[in-house]
Amino acid sequence: MVRYWLLQPTKRPARSNTTTRFPVSASRRLRSSFSVVTPWPEIQPTEQLMQFEILPAGMERRFLLDVMLGKLATYLRICGYDTLYAHEEGIEADDAIRKRASSTNRTLVTRDHDLAARTADAILLHSRHIEGQLSELYNNGLELKLPSQPERCSVCNGCVDRIALDLRPEHAPDTVSDIWQCRECDQYFWKGSHWERIQETIDTV
Repeated sequence: MVRYWLLQPTKRPARSNTTTRFPVSASRRLRSSFSVVTPWPEIQPTEQLMQFEILPAGMERRFLLDVMLGKLATYLRICGYDTLYAHEEGIEADDAIRKRASSTNRTLVTRDHDLAARTADAILLHSRHIEGQLSELYNNGLELKLPSQPERCSVCNGCVDRIALDLRPEHAPDTVSDIWQCRECDQYFWKGSHWERIQETIDTV
C-alpha cells in the first residue's frame, strides 16, 4: 500500500495554492518550506515536524507529466528540465504512466488524485491554469527561471545546440544572431516574443 502525505505550507502565506507530495521512503525528508505534515485523508495537523532534504547541487530533476499537463511540459522544458509528456509518449493508462515514471526514474506530475496516490513520490497539482501550476511547483521547492540560453527543445525534449550563422534557416528573423537546433527533431529556436512571454509568466509566480 502506498503511503502518502498532505503537506500544509507554513511559509509564503500570501500564496493560496497547495501542492500534495507523495513520498514513500522514510529516508526522504520534507523540504524546509513545509513543517506540518498530515497523513491523508485525515486533515487535522499533527505535532510531527519533518524537513525535506534539498537535492545536491548538480543533481538533475527529471519529470513525467500526465496527459492533462501539455502546456506545463513546454514551460519546464524551456526552463531546462528533462520533461516527458505522456501524450507524446503514447501512454494514457494509469498503470502505463506509473511504469514509465518508475523505469525512467522520473517524478510524476499529475492532476489525477488517484494516480498520484498510487505512484511513488508523485506531485499532485490542483490548478487547471499554467500560472497556478507553476506556482504550485514553485511552492514545492522547484526553481523556475529561464536559462541564459536554450537547453532543451520545447517540442520533443531533446537537447539543443547553437548553430553557425551560415546554417541559419531562411525563416529566422534578420535581427536574430543566436540560433539553436534540436539534436532530435531538428527544430530551430531563438529568443523571440515566445521566450519573452514565458519569462513574463514566470515572473508572476
